Amino acid sequence: NIQYFFEKMSEASTCKLCLTLRNTDPQKFPSQRTYQYKASMSNTLFCVHIDNFHLLEYLRQIEQQGWPIYIDSVRMALSVGYMITTLLETLQQPGVSIHKLPPPPCGSLSQPVALQADGDDLPPFSSSTFYKYLIKFIVS
Repeated sequence: NIQYFFEKMSEASTCKLCLTLRNTDPQKFPSQRTYQYKASMSNTLFCVHIDNFHLLEYLRQIEQQGWPIYIDSVRMALSVGYMITTLLETLQQPGVSIHKLPPPPCGSLSQPVALQADGDDLPPFSSSTFYKYLIKFIVS
C-alpha cells in the first residue's frame, strides 16, 4: 500500500498525492510540507506522512482494497471500537483528528447514541469482562 502513495525512484521517493496537489495548485500547496524523501528511507517515515496528510484516502483504500493496517493510530482507533466506515465519518467532522477522537459509536447506527435507552448497548456484567476492559484502559 506504500506504492499507492509513493513512487520510488533511484534517488528519491515522492508522494504522488502531494506532487499532484503541488502541480495542480502550487499556491495551495503548503510550502513547509515534505513530499520527497531519500530512497533509503524506511516505510515508517512514509506511514507518518500518510498519517499526517493522507489519512482519509488511506482509510478509503483500506475499505476498498482490503489492505492490512500499518498505521498505529488507525490500529488504535480500531482496537477501541471504531470501524473503518465510522472512523472515516468521524474524521470528517470539524475539530476531530485521529489523535483526538470522540468515543466510538456503539449500538445501533440508525439512531444517535444519545437517543438510545441507557444500557441497550451494554453486554451483561461479569467480573472477568470488567477486569479485561479495566486492563485495556490502564494500558492505553
